[in-house]
Amino acid sequence: MNTFWDAVIAHEAPASLCWEWVVACDEAPFDGEHFMRVGIRPTALPVICLDDDALRFDPFELLRSARDSGCFGTLNCSCGYAEDVGLGSDIMVSHPDPQHIVWELERAPSRNIIEPEFQGDEGFVRLVFERCNYETEVRRMFETLQAWLNNPPRVSDLFDYDVEGSVPWLQSDPPFIPDWFEPETLEMQPEKILAADATDLSSCAPEIPADAIFEFGFIPEQDGYSRQYFRLSFDLDHRGIERLFFPCTRARRLARLARSNRPDRAATQRPLCSLGYR
Repeated sequence: MNTFWDAVIAHEAPASLCWEWVVACDEAPFDGEHFMRVGIRPTALPVICLDDDALRFDPFELLRSARDSGCFGTLNCSCGYAEDVGLGSDIMVSHPDPQHIVWELERAPSRNIIEPEFQGDEGFVRLVFERCNYETEVRRMFETLQAWLNNPPRVSDLFDYDVEGSVPWLQSDPPFIPDWFEPETLEMQPEKILAADATDLSSCAPEIPADAIFEFGFIPEQDGYSRQYFRLSFDLDHRGIERLFFPCTRARRLARLARSNRPDRAATQRPLCSLGYR
């Protein structure tokens, strides 16, 4: 039986970032207070079920995923809690070459957001984006959000309604100034949106310092297992160690790590070795 560690690609498809604005005016029935909200909803995404109206793109996570590989919440629920739309794990993003950005999503924990024909308990689904389209759409999201905040449109510019016959708070045709942005995360705040720079999507920081030292190996134990030894001379970021050594997609990296850690291979592991990079 295959497991996730065997890196089974259940389905692979080309994809692009297609989206639309979700703009809403809500009125609380108990006190008449009104709320304005804005979000970005995917309109076409292979393999992913788009039936849930609460599914949103997270522009900040998309921005980070365009710059670096790693684990990102590029899809989220409008409330900010991804599990409410069936996402049981973050999306693993990799940059296998300069022309593409790849998403990989485990099938088992996120079965409720995957189309029925692609659901399963093993492996993952993979979406391959053209980098040019990806970067263009991320920039457009932030440009539109920032323009919206700098010069808010009138409600009548967004909705077709009778101003005079509408509820009292809409009769003045107020500017549409969102009370919140979706998904409701700590980053989706007006000041952070205005401060975001989506013009340069290249990652300029070096992945590994020039004088970095890696030490790794396995120390045999009496029970036949091997205890892992690993030491770095620099601090890791949130993306983890495996991405530094295996410049391929995330699932294959984990598969290689899993195979090297199996008990039946403990006796064949070499003793501690040290590598210095200059």
